[in-house]
This record gives sequence, structure tokens and C-alpha cells, in this order.
Amino acid sequence: IQGCLAIGAALQAMPSPLGLRYIKWRSLGLTPAVLSPIVAAMRPGSLIVGLQLANNALGDAGVTAMAAVLPPTLKDLDIRRTGCGDAGMQAVAAALPRLTRLQHLYVGCNRDVGEMGWAALAAALPQLAALWTLDATHSPGMGPTGGAAIAAALPRCARTLVKVSLVGRDIGWQATAFFLAQTSFRATHQLEPNAPGLTINLLENLDADLDAAKLREKDGMVWSDD
Repeated sequence: IQGCLAIGAALQAMPSPLGLRYIKWRSLGLTPAVLSPIVAAMRPGSLIVGLQLANNALGDAGVTAMAAVLPPTLKDLDIRRTGCGDAGMQAVAAALPRLTRLQHLYVGCNRDVGEMGWAALAAALPQLAALWTLDATHSPGMGPTGGAAIAAALPRCARTLVKVSLVGRDIGWQATAFFLAQTSFRATHQLEPNAPGLTINLLENLDADLDAAKLREKDGMVWSDD
């Protein structure tokens, strides 16, 4: 903890704009209190492109505080296993419209995020013009409603989006099947001849309800359960 506080003090002492490009603070024992001086150091004009905070007990308070200062230069955001709940995810969703360069968004493994949080995130996804990857795996609170909200947002997402990772068990077979019903989404990507196509990784697929082999082949979409 003392080391994290020292980092925060050092960041605040650095001249503006903050010249750091990548911040990789995974599994450092960060808490909202420890994060406070770090958040204070994230001044307007910072040039950070990568922020990895996975495996820290930030909770809603920490995630919300960090979301408020995310710079528009950000390309990679990882808040997996941070104890984020609905309030934190809603704060992240509110910040997304200004993150016009964001390419990789990792928000999974936050078991306390419920359908409200996932619905807020889904509503913001189409505003990410550069998004490549969305990882929302191991999110049991997503449920069918949250899963369907994300599926419904996909047709309006950027053509750059090539990978969406969910867990079939988290959203149920109806929401899983809803992904296949997005014909307009497939057509949108087919308009771009150089697009590699969308890969949806459905971990722990619901084989009892869906034929996984057909899912992988249906309509040219690529599915995997690895």
C-alpha cells in the first residue's frame, strides 16, 4: 500500500500533461483509498493509452472515481476482477463516449454487475468508433436481459469490432441464440471487404440447448468455446 501511495505522489509531482503511456497495475492490492492520489494525478491532457487495473479490490467507488478521469487517448482499458458493481459499470458506460480511440475493453469477471450495469454498457458500445475487442466473460449477473442488451447493440457497433467474449451460462440460451438473429449486424460487417469477421467466444456453451457445431458454422459467423 505504501508503494502505491508513493506512486500516486510521484505522479502528482510529474509535469503536465502526464507523459506516461501505459499503466499496468494488476494485482497490486489497490483499494479506493489507495487509488485516490493516483486518480488525482490523472490530470486533463494526459497521454495514457493503456490502463490495466485488473485484480484490484476497487469496488464501485474506485471504478467510478477512475472512470471520471479516463483520458480520450485511451486505447486499452482492463477492469476485470475489480469488484465493480452496477454503479461502477454505469460510470464506465458514461465515460465511454469520450473514449473515441478505445480499442480493447475488458470488463468481465465482475460478479456484482447486474442487468442494469450491463444494459448501460450496451447502450454506450455503439459510440466506440474504434472498438476491436469486448471481454465480458464470467459475469453471472449479466443474465438474459443484460446479454440481450449487448446482442441488440452489436448491429450498431463499429465495423472494427472483431471479438466479443461472453459466457453462455451467464446469459442463457435465448440470449445466446439472439446473437445469431442479428442479420443486420452480419450485413454491416459484410459491407467492409477487409473486415476479418466477428468472433464470438462463448465459453461454457449451453450444449444442452444449442447445437455448438451449428452455432460455429451458422451464417458465416465464427464461434468457439475455448
